[in-house]
Amino acid sequence: MQSRMPLPHAPFIDGQTRATGGEPIALINPATEEPFAHVESAKPDDIDKQIKEAKTNGYRVVTLLVFRSGDYRWVALRIDQS
Repeated sequence: MQSRMPLPHAPFIDGQTRATGGEPIALINPATEEPFAHVESAKPDDIDKQIKEAKTNGYRVVTLLVFRSGDYRWVALRIDQS
């Protein structure tokens, strides 16, 4: 019997699924081009909080999956430690 991974419902931040209350984004199956789930988007305050936590914990880079111009892109942000 194959077990299924639970579908996400919110952004995965720092090893946890965290509700943000952001606008839902459809997750698309590339084989069928049909949505199979919706995930809350992170709001600017959520991103600012995560960057602050990362800086406090000594991280130098935060990676984000960003939806822009109809496409998803990975973005790496370098954190200024000053």
